[in-house]
Amino acid sequence: MELFKKIIDECANMGIGYVTIYGFGEPFLDRFFIERIKYAKSKGIQRLTTNTNAAFMTKEKAKEIIKAGLDEIYISFDAATKETYKKIRQNLNFDEVTKNITNLIEEKKKLQSKKPLIYLSFVENGINCHETELYKRKWRKLVNGISFSAVHNWTGEVNFGKVEPTALKDPCRLLWTDMVVSFDGRIPLCCNDYENKVVLGDINRQSIGEIWGGEKLKKIRQKHQKGEFKDIAICSSCQYNYHHKSPWWIGK
Repeated sequence: MELFKKIIDECANMGIGYVTIYGFGEPFLDRFFIERIKYAKSKGIQRLTTNTNAAFMTKEKAKEIIKAGLDEIYISFDAATKETYKKIRQNLNFDEVTKNITNLIEEKKKLQSKKPLIYLSFVENGINCHETELYKRKWRKLVNGISFSAVHNWTGEVNFGKVEPTALKDPCRLLWTDMVVSFDGRIPLCCNDYENKVVLGDINRQSIGEIWGGEKLKKIRQKHQKGEFKDIAICSSCQYNYHHKSPWWIGK
């Protein structure tokens, strides 16, 4: 918690207004989760978000995050039917998660709160792609938005099929937009570097500014700008920044 406070204090002092409390784990298993939300909001963080599979988001927890001031919540919920959900998230219960989501919606109404904004996240793959339209019809009027994204290979660690050889690979926006802090304070290269294979720094000993403006990240950014992705092992086969036309990079 002390490390978390240090990070939030630095964010507040630097004018960083967008912070998300989750990483490579489930936030509702963190016993300090509600305390973290309250502290971040007390320091003026304007946009505080999290991402969850909602399996542990009980009705009581739903009330707590609303009252604590969470601004947005993204819920990973990748199927419209129980049968499909069971194939994707094999250890979770479709009915319980559905109930947890609807409970959050209802608690917001009871407390007359506009926040947190509720977004569902649907990662399309060969198992669930036939359910996207049913999913939209079922949820679009109940939540604030639905995010559909394509499954990717997590820096080449998971095989989801080959990318078309004609696809373009652009400088990855994550190197300019997102800093990830692991549980122990180490800073991995990006949100896909779940094993901390490339560590940019350590927030226990360095400031956000020192790491974000540091030589190590600067050199990696330059490699991306030159298209030299093969020089960075975890970037060489990563699918995350494949685009046919990249609106993010054009004109940069």
